[in-house]
Amino acid sequence: MALSEGLKGVQESFYRPLWLRNRIMSLFQGIRFAKHGNFLRDYGKKVIQERQEAIALGEDTPSDILDHILRVAQADPSLTLEYLIDEFVTFFLAG
Repeated sequence: MALSEGLKGVQESFYRPLWLRNRIMSLFQGIRFAKHGNFLRDYGKKVIQERQEAIALGEDTPSDILDHILRVAQADPSLTLEYLIDEFVTFFLAG
């Protein structure tokens, strides 16, 4: 639901390219997109943390894009959780 609503807001902005001129519509579009964006980021954080816990416990985890993202993060400790969430949500939306 959050994914479709968030993308609907983006799609509406393409249909109405001058929507930024109307400050009220801009505000509501931004709030709606931010609400759904926050939901997706929270979901991504939960999924990443659950996968990290499963890996730490030695559980068998699937070999998917999240596995690759976490392996890169292990090799480069400067990558923050926020960066990992951004990458996960990007691939989630692209899929």
